[in-house]
Amino acid sequence: MEKFKEVFKVPDFIGDNLNLFVTEAEMELVVLLQGEAKAADQVAVQMDLSLAAAEELLEQGFRRFILQRQEVEGKYYYQPLDFYTRLDKFAMFEDFSSLPKELRVALDQWCFQQYVQSIRPYVTALQAEAPSGIFHSPVVVEEAFKIIDIAAEIVL
Repeated sequence: MEKFKEVFKVPDFIGDNLNLFVTEAEMELVVLLQGEAKAADQVAVQMDLSLAAAEELLEQGFRRFILQRQEVEGKYYYQPLDFYTRLDKFAMFEDFSSLPKELRVALDQWCFQQYVQSIRPYVTALQAEAPSGIFHSPVVVEEAFKIIDIAAEIVL
């Protein structure tokens, strides 16, 4: 399980709650792949599964945002995603509200920190290009109001 946590970048505080996000078979699969892209026939041999069972497990991992899939010359190859991606989809499409409140709060804080880290290089680059730390817009505010005034319809 430790190797899975390392490969899938699972935060330490998840602890015994890992089974709420992934199955044992999915953990085994992620450890097997370890960042490499593999096809169903390779996974079948390495996990001692039938080709059909390997394809089903890979598809399940893909549908549950544990794996990403890439088609090369008509054949699918799968690679592990990470916990951050899995959590994002879990929160949107699965029963995030059923998690214990303390875990949801910790996940929210962790997720926010991951997001901040991911955008930091872009914000730094934008700030470096903007004189006096002010971001420039290609449209002056007065021009933006004119555009809004003449718009027949504004769709958000």
